[in-house]
Amino acid sequence: MKKLFQLSTFGGVGLSSYICTMQELYFWAFFVGVSTTYFAIHAAQLFRNKSRTRLQTILAWLMVVWAVICLKDLLAFYMRPSEYGTHNLLIILDGWVTFTYTILLFELTAPGWTTRRHVIITSLPFLAFTLVYIVWPDFMVIDFYILFLIIYSLTLFIIVFVRAIRYTKYILSNYSNIEEKDISWIKNILLLALLSQATWIAATFFPSILSDSVYYFCMLFMWQLAINYSRCLRQDSMLQDPIEQQPVVQAPESARSYSFAGLLENTVERDELYLNQDLTLVDLAKAVNTNRTYLSAYFSNVKQTTFYEYINQLRITKKSLPMMREHPEYTLEYVAAASGFKSISTFRRAFIKFTGTSPSQYSKQ
Repeated sequence: MKKLFQLSTFGGVGLSSYICTMQELYFWAFFVGVSTTYFAIHAAQLFRNKSRTRLQTILAWLMVVWAVICLKDLLAFYMRPSEYGTHNLLIILDGWVTFTYTILLFELTAPGWTTRRHVIITSLPFLAFTLVYIVWPDFMVIDFYILFLIIYSLTLFIIVFVRAIRYTKYILSNYSNIEEKDISWIKNILLLALLSQATWIAATFFPSILSDSVYYFCMLFMWQLAINYSRCLRQDSMLQDPIEQQPVVQAPESARSYSFAGLLENTVERDELYLNQDLTLVDLAKAVNTNRTYLSAYFSNVKQTTFYEYINQLRITKKSLPMMREHPEYTLEYVAAASGFKSISTFRRAFIKFTGTSPSQYSKQ
């Protein structure tokens, strides 16, 4: 006969009781143990990496926080606290995971955002709820805390979504190579973070092994994606060039209103500046003796494009296509590098965008 256990919380969540079998209980404990080990190992690996980026350093500390949170759940399982007050305190502590999402998402969309001041300010509401519950351990505090987390999470994801759009516009307007700065994948992180939060909140009202397992799975998957992407994302170079909302330039749409009109195109094509894989808007502004804000306005108002697309179009039309026609024996990898592209994937996307066909199909034709 299977033994039944009445569990009021899974990993610190659960406002009502749940009856589970011994096998289910130990399966859950195994899952939490694996999660604790996962975060501890990744934290150690990141800290051992002497060439880690700023983002990876932040990730390492977040891994430490999550290892402690999971370890707390594991200790709670072995201690099996029976008082609701202890369970509710675990709920309060679990809510701190939203704090870690804030640090990660804001650092991704605004490199350099994570400072001691920002971390302290962000932690204040979570610290306040923790202290209030310790002083006044009442269910009303938990109710308000759950409501706060729901509103906070929704607000956070909206802000990050807007920040991501702003960030993308910034890099497209300022860089010709965005391989190490592109965060288009952040939508996957946002989706998993939102799903994890929703599952955690649902588990507080409808606790079950399934809901907790989904929560841990989404959470692990999300952090693994963040770690994987951090290996190819390098934003350190942008810290000296902070992402700011560029002032709106009230410039007419006529090219004659820009002193560098014509000179810009001649300089870029004559000197083949588009072949520079790391060409930036600042570099181009210096070449035509203007500032990047005015030059960005020129691309937007007159050429109806972004700096990124303008340079890539020149790379394809001025270099890639003639090279492929004259030297069909060249590999696509060589053509991409010779045209100013840092990766074959970016070359393919740009080629399709400006020719309507793939490089391989064009070669066959």
